[in-house]
Amino acid sequence: LPAAAQIPMAGMIADLALARIREDLRPLQRVSQARVTYEKCRDYLAENYLALSGLESAARRCGVSAVYLCRLFQRFGTETPQGFVTRLKINHAAERIVRGRLSVKVAAAEVGFDDPYHFSRVFKKVHGIAPSRFGRG
Repeated sequence: LPAAAQIPMAGMIADLALARIREDLRPLQRVSQARVTYEKCRDYLAENYLALSGLESAARRCGVSAVYLCRLFQRFGTETPQGFVTRLKINHAAERIVRGRLSVKVAAAEVGFDDPYHFSRVFKKVHGIAPSRFGRG
């Protein structure tokens, strides 16, 4: 290219480079306070699922109402808070049945199910197999 054509071209390249730098320097998209609260609550539930006595007390511990906790899980999660806790409990029981060689009744009681038959129904809903058959090869 002739020298006269190179100057406008260089200016356009510089403009494009500066635009790209401005894009890279934009602050990262802020995480909403609701998202932070959801993650805090989810982490609390994940750490304390065996000791939880109910959704109301868990929500209180997280500093939110039970209704708001449900809304957070609906907005940011894929399951309800109760479903999340139940899945964690059932997975814990499954691991205890397989590794600890516990009976279904003992595993159910360990995760807070007083009725082993109800536990078996919930377990089957989560894993697709009865707990008495779980882990058999």
